[in-house]
Amino acid sequence: MAKIKITQKQLDKIRESIGTNHDGNKMTKQQLFTIATLAYKMWENLSDDDQLEDWMTSKVAQTEQSIIAVTKAYFYDEVEEKIDGMKTEDSFVNGQNPPYGADINYYLKEKSKDSVEVLIRNAKGELVQRMNGINRPGINRVYWDLRHQDYVLPPLRTKPRGKDWVKLNGKGERAMFIYDLDIGPGLTAPMAPMGIYTVVLKIGQQEYTQTLEVLKDPNSKGDEATVNAQYTFGLKLFNSINTTLTMIDEMEQLRATLLAKSNDKTAVSVENKVYALEGRLHDVHATGARMDIFRNPPQVLERFLSMAKESIISSADSQPTDQHQEVFELVNQQMMEVQNAWELLKQSREMKRFRPAR
Repeated sequence: MAKIKITQKQLDKIRESIGTNHDGNKMTKQQLFTIATLAYKMWENLSDDDQLEDWMTSKVAQTEQSIIAVTKAYFYDEVEEKIDGMKTEDSFVNGQNPPYGADINYYLKEKSKDSVEVLIRNAKGELVQRMNGINRPGINRVYWDLRHQDYVLPPLRTKPRGKDWVKLNGKGERAMFIYDLDIGPGLTAPMAPMGIYTVVLKIGQQEYTQTLEVLKDPNSKGDEATVNAQYTFGLKLFNSINTTLTMIDEMEQLRATLLAKSNDKTAVSVENKVYALEGRLHDVHATGARMDIFRNPPQVLERFLSMAKESIISSADSQPTDQHQEVFELVNQQMMEVQNAWELLKQSREMKRFRPAR
């Protein structure tokens, strides 16, 4: 194998060409920037008489774990274009873009006995997203999609009333079904706005950090003020949706317990009250069929997701409309009323027997 030496002149030439050429694909330039950054870090650590092959074995292999490269990332909405013509899926000229978001590269000297996680924190130190890292020796890469943590739909543990043909799995659960067209896209978490973020490589209790800058899409017609306004609104929706999902999960767990006590009058009474509250949060009649959305009216969860689809997904760089904000306040008030009633019910005397022991 021929030994390769990186000179400052060669590196400067790469960096200069990347910095002055504004043509071509942005994602390609981002990858070139990553290569140039890595090469620059290598060059900084090379001695005058070092060669790359020797340096890789003597320097990298002896280092401890660290984040070695984080590039800048652009905040933009992905658009899938349908191209007609002679292009086919089997074409030899087809290419594939890298995953959307920020690529985070880190080095592990050896496989860790502890868990490996990558955390993204905003300027306030608040956790934006937690990702499972790849746990293998050498250089690893994960992508942050520039969004908050994905929503987790709780499993439903009861059957819709009057629909005993709906099946539960071996764990006594069934999946919550969200209609895919007008509501489903609202399950996409809001995108983090432009700014400086901290990338944390967490291995067990040890942490390694590096900063990451998220930049505005230069082609977007939105400005920083409108993007931040949409983000603030999206974060309200995000928190309210998660609160709603948490309540649904708690209610489903309790109802499954109460339904198993069908001979207990108090259990039956409490289950009816919980059922009434849960029915205000989501469609408790849904069976998992795609057309259920047309058979029963949407409730708090479905309305939140519909708003998220129209605002966060369809107009991320535009300021939220007055109508969106007004409807959100109305639906959020409904959610809070259920939340208050649920807290009162949990503290009631008739619930005392069914509270889980602490």
